[in-house]
Amino acid sequence: MNSLLTLLEPYVQPEPEILHQISTVLRKAIYSKGSILLQPGDIADKIYFVKAGVLREFFIREQTGEELTTQIVTENTFFYSTLSFLSVAPSNRIVEVLEDCVLITLKKDDLEYWCSKIPGLEHFTRNMLEQALIRAEKRTELLRLRKPEERLEVFERLHPELRNRIPLGYIASFLNITPQTLSKVRRGRGARG
Repeated sequence: MNSLLTLLEPYVQPEPEILHQISTVLRKAIYSKGSILLQPGDIADKIYFVKAGVLREFFIREQTGEELTTQIVTENTFFYSTLSFLSVAPSNRIVEVLEDCVLITLKKDDLEYWCSKIPGLEHFTRNMLEQALIRAEKRTELLRLRKPEERLEVFERLHPELRNRIPLGYIASFLNITPQTLSKVRRGRGARG
Protein backbone atom coordinates (compact mmCIF):
# COMPACT_ATOMS: atom_id res chain seq x y z
CA MET A 1 0.00 0.00 0.00
CA ASN A 2 2.99 2.26 0.41
CA SER A 3 3.32 2.63 -3.37
CA LEU A 4 -0.27 3.87 -3.54
CA LEU A 5 0.25 6.32 -0.69
CA THR A 6 3.43 7.51 -2.40
CA LEU A 7 1.35 8.45 -5.46
CA LEU A 8 -0.65 10.81 -3.24
CA GLU A 9 2.40 12.80 -2.13
CA PRO A 10 2.48 15.32 -5.03
CA TYR A 11 -1.14 16.22 -4.30
CA VAL A 12 -1.49 16.04 -0.54
CA GLN A 13 0.82 16.31 2.43
CA PRO A 14 -1.32 14.70 5.12
CA GLU A 15 -0.04 14.11 8.60
CA PRO A 16 1.01 10.55 9.51
CA GLU A 17 -2.24 10.07 11.46
CA ILE A 18 -4.31 10.94 8.37
CA LEU A 19 -2.22 8.57 6.22
CA HIS A 20 -2.84 5.85 8.77
CA GLN A 21 -6.59 6.52 8.67
CA ILE A 22 -6.61 6.41 4.87
CA SER A 23 -4.65 3.16 4.90
CA THR A 24 -7.39 1.57 7.05
CA VAL A 25 -9.91 1.87 4.19
CA LEU A 26 -7.54 0.55 1.53
CA ARG A 27 -7.81 -3.18 0.99
CA LYS A 28 -5.12 -5.35 -0.52
CA ALA A 29 -6.57 -8.25 -2.48
CA ILE A 30 -4.98 -11.06 -4.46
CA TYR A 31 -6.96 -12.50 -7.36
CA SER A 32 -6.18 -15.54 -9.46
CA LYS A 33 -6.13 -15.53 -13.23
CA GLY A 34 -9.69 -15.98 -14.47
CA SER A 35 -11.36 -14.28 -11.48
CA ILE A 36 -14.27 -11.99 -12.27
CA LEU A 37 -14.37 -8.66 -10.41
CA LEU A 38 -17.51 -7.24 -12.01
CA GLN A 39 -20.43 -8.89 -13.76
CA PRO A 40 -23.34 -7.43 -15.75
CA GLY A 41 -25.89 -6.02 -13.33
CA ASP A 42 -23.31 -5.18 -10.64
CA ILE A 43 -22.66 -1.57 -9.72
CA ALA A 44 -18.97 -0.66 -9.89
CA ASP A 45 -18.33 0.91 -6.50
CA LYS A 46 -14.55 0.46 -6.24
CA ILE A 47 -11.41 1.89 -7.69
CA TYR A 48 -8.55 -0.56 -8.13
CA PHE A 49 -4.87 0.22 -8.08
CA VAL A 50 -3.07 -2.56 -9.95
CA LYS A 51 0.16 -3.39 -8.11
CA ALA A 52 0.76 -6.52 -10.20
CA GLY A 53 -1.06 -8.29 -13.01
CA VAL A 54 -3.44 -7.45 -15.84
CA LEU A 55 -7.18 -6.68 -15.87
CA ARG A 56 -9.54 -6.61 -18.82
CA GLU A 57 -12.95 -4.99 -19.10
CA PHE A 58 -15.30 -6.19 -21.83
CA PHE A 59 -18.92 -6.60 -22.77
CA ILE A 60 -20.73 -9.18 -24.86
CA ARG A 61 -22.57 -8.03 -27.97
CA GLU A 62 -26.12 -9.27 -27.71
CA GLN A 63 -26.57 -9.71 -31.46
CA THR A 64 -23.51 -11.89 -32.03
CA GLY A 65 -22.40 -13.09 -28.59
CA GLU A 66 -18.86 -11.89 -29.29
CA GLU A 67 -16.76 -10.13 -26.68
CA LEU A 68 -15.59 -6.56 -27.17
CA THR A 69 -12.69 -5.52 -24.93
CA THR A 70 -12.95 -1.91 -23.77
CA GLN A 71 -10.03 -1.63 -21.31
CA ILE A 72 -6.83 -3.50 -20.57
CA VAL A 73 -4.73 -2.26 -17.64
CA THR A 74 -1.44 -3.31 -16.09
CA GLU A 75 0.74 -2.42 -13.12
CA ASN A 76 0.78 1.01 -11.50
CA THR A 77 -2.53 1.94 -13.07
CA PHE A 78 -5.80 2.96 -11.47
CA PHE A 79 -8.80 1.16 -12.89
CA TYR A 80 -12.53 1.50 -12.51
CA SER A 81 -15.43 0.53 -14.73
CA THR A 82 -16.05 4.09 -15.83
CA LEU A 83 -19.72 4.26 -16.81
CA SER A 84 -21.09 2.28 -13.87
CA PHE A 85 -18.73 3.91 -11.35
CA LEU A 86 -19.54 7.48 -12.35
CA SER A 87 -23.28 7.00 -12.92
CA VAL A 88 -23.82 4.56 -10.02
CA ALA A 89 -25.83 2.39 -12.41
CA PRO A 90 -25.74 -1.35 -13.07
CA SER A 91 -22.94 -2.26 -15.42
CA ASN A 92 -23.17 -4.14 -18.70
CA ARG A 93 -19.42 -4.88 -18.43
CA ILE A 94 -17.36 -7.75 -17.12
CA VAL A 95 -13.99 -7.21 -15.45
CA GLU A 96 -11.71 -10.25 -15.66
CA VAL A 97 -8.29 -10.95 -14.19
CA LEU A 98 -5.95 -11.99 -17.03
CA GLU A 99 -2.89 -12.63 -14.83
CA ASP A 100 -2.71 -13.25 -11.12
CA CYS A 101 -3.23 -9.79 -9.65
CA VAL A 102 -2.40 -7.86 -6.53
CA LEU A 103 -4.87 -5.01 -6.22
CA ILE A 104 -5.44 -2.23 -3.75
CA THR A 105 -9.14 -1.40 -3.58
CA LEU A 106 -10.89 1.70 -2.37
CA LYS A 107 -14.65 2.03 -2.16
CA LYS A 108 -16.24 5.03 -3.83
CA ASP A 109 -17.90 6.16 -0.57
CA ASP A 110 -14.55 6.12 1.25
CA LEU A 111 -12.92 8.07 -1.56
CA GLU A 112 -15.64 10.72 -1.44
CA TYR A 113 -15.38 10.97 2.35
CA TRP A 114 -11.61 11.50 2.27
CA CYS A 115 -11.88 13.99 -0.60
CA SER A 116 -14.10 16.13 1.64
CA LYS A 117 -11.58 15.91 4.52
CA ILE A 118 -8.18 16.31 2.87
CA PRO A 119 -7.28 19.31 0.73
CA GLY A 120 -5.61 18.17 -2.47
CA LEU A 121 -7.09 14.68 -2.52
CA GLU A 122 -9.88 15.82 -4.78
CA HIS A 123 -7.26 17.09 -7.25
CA PHE A 124 -5.58 13.66 -7.13
CA THR A 125 -8.94 11.97 -7.75
CA ARG A 126 -9.68 14.25 -10.68
CA ASN A 127 -6.26 13.41 -12.14
CA MET A 128 -6.96 9.69 -11.74
CA LEU A 129 -10.34 10.04 -13.47
CA GLU A 130 -8.73 12.06 -16.26
CA GLN A 131 -6.20 9.28 -16.87
CA ALA A 132 -9.05 6.82 -17.44
CA LEU A 133 -10.69 9.24 -19.87
CA ILE A 134 -7.39 9.68 -21.72
CA ARG A 135 -7.08 5.87 -22.06
CA ALA A 136 -10.61 5.73 -23.46
CA GLU A 137 -9.92 8.54 -25.93
CA LYS A 138 -6.71 6.85 -27.11
CA ARG A 139 -8.67 3.67 -27.76
CA THR A 140 -11.32 5.65 -29.67
CA GLU A 141 -8.61 7.21 -31.83
CA LEU A 142 -7.10 3.77 -32.40
CA LEU A 143 -10.45 2.44 -33.64
CA ARG A 144 -10.74 5.31 -36.12
CA LEU A 145 -7.75 3.95 -38.02
CA ARG A 146 -9.03 2.04 -41.03
CA LYS A 147 -6.30 -0.52 -41.52
CA PRO A 148 -5.83 -3.32 -39.00
CA GLU A 149 -2.06 -2.99 -39.53
CA GLU A 150 -2.21 0.60 -38.29
CA ARG A 151 -4.34 -0.35 -35.29
CA LEU A 152 -1.88 -3.05 -34.25
CA GLU A 153 1.10 -0.76 -34.74
CA VAL A 154 -0.41 1.99 -32.57
CA PHE A 155 -1.53 -0.54 -29.93
CA GLU A 156 1.97 -1.98 -29.68
CA ARG A 157 3.45 1.51 -29.42
CA LEU A 158 0.99 2.51 -26.67
CA HIS A 159 1.13 -0.84 -24.81
CA PRO A 160 4.50 -2.52 -25.40
CA GLU A 161 4.17 -4.27 -22.02
CA LEU A 162 1.15 -6.26 -23.28
CA ARG A 163 2.71 -7.74 -26.41
CA ASN A 164 3.40 -11.21 -24.96
CA ARG A 165 1.32 -11.09 -21.80
CA ILE A 166 -2.24 -11.53 -23.00
CA PRO A 167 -3.93 -13.80 -25.54
CA LEU A 168 -4.05 -12.47 -29.09
CA GLY A 169 -7.83 -12.85 -29.12
CA TYR A 170 -8.11 -10.14 -26.45
CA ILE A 171 -5.85 -7.83 -28.44
CA ALA A 172 -7.98 -8.44 -31.54
CA SER A 173 -11.11 -7.72 -29.50
CA PHE A 174 -9.59 -4.48 -28.17
CA LEU A 175 -8.70 -3.47 -31.75
CA ASN A 176 -12.18 -4.46 -32.98
CA ILE A 177 -10.82 -6.89 -35.56
CA THR A 178 -11.15 -10.64 -35.82
CA PRO A 179 -8.43 -12.94 -34.47
CA GLN A 180 -7.98 -14.22 -38.04
CA THR A 181 -7.29 -10.68 -39.29
CA LEU A 182 -4.81 -10.12 -36.46
CA SER A 183 -2.99 -13.36 -37.33
CA LYS A 184 -2.90 -12.34 -41.00
CA VAL A 185 -1.41 -8.94 -40.11
CA ARG A 186 1.24 -10.56 -37.90
CA ARG A 187 2.10 -13.12 -40.60
CA GLY A 188 2.41 -10.29 -43.13
CA ARG A 189 4.93 -8.57 -40.90
CA GLY A 190 6.98 -11.76 -40.67
CA ALA A 191 7.09 -12.04 -44.46
CA ARG A 192 8.38 -8.46 -44.75
CA GLY A 193 10.90 -8.75 -41.88
